[in-house]
Amino acid sequence: MDVRCLCFDCTDFDTFIDSRTTSELAQRGDAKSKRTDLRVVGLALLVSTDFHIPLFSRVYPGNQPDSVTFGSVTEELIERYRLLAKNLEHVTLVFDKGNNSEENLQALVPSRYHVVGSLVPTQHQDLLEVPLDRFQSFEDPCLEGVIAFRTSKKVFGREWTIVVTRSQELLDGQLRGIAQVLRKRRRALSELQWKLKRSQERGAKGKGYTL
Repeated sequence: MDVRCLCFDCTDFDTFIDSRTTSELAQRGDAKSKRTDLRVVGLALLVSTDFHIPLFSRVYPGNQPDSVTFGSVTEELIERYRLLAKNLEHVTLVFDKGNNSEENLQALVPSRYHVVGSLVPTQHQDLLEVPLDRFQSFEDPCLEGVIAFRTSKKVFGREWTIVVTRSQELLDGQLRGIAQVLRKRRRALSELQWKLKRSQERGAKGKGYTL
């Protein structure tokens, strides 16, 4: 098994446990399923990119933020590094922006993990303003349609290599999603307009809508 690249992520699972439960794990939180009426249990998982084999797991209360969870397992992740890197020059740990904090990144320094993370775009307006003519394409066929701009920037108290990417495929998907939401909203507005008009007609039942 190739463990040179590992992925860490947090998720949660809906439960149908009674609301009166004394469980410390099943809590109402920011559920991925958007089911705010259910209690959820969190799961943190470290897997290999090679065959997606789980190498570490932790369950945690469903109302606990991802960054707090990541901070609580840093020592265990470092211990896993020592076990996995005996015959390797380096191991790269990949995680998303939900785990970001200056404390978490600083805690990984002694581990010798190489780190790949992500940033919240709206928090880095200077990077969003880089013109597309400064982006470059890739020779790798797996990255066809993706262009990127590479620079460096101080983030979370350290200087990092920053890669800003633009994917036409991702953009097309986002635009389709926006169009779908717009169609639903316009349909809802049309229905409301029809109800308003009907309520003002002579003989309409019930109290008509006011302006």
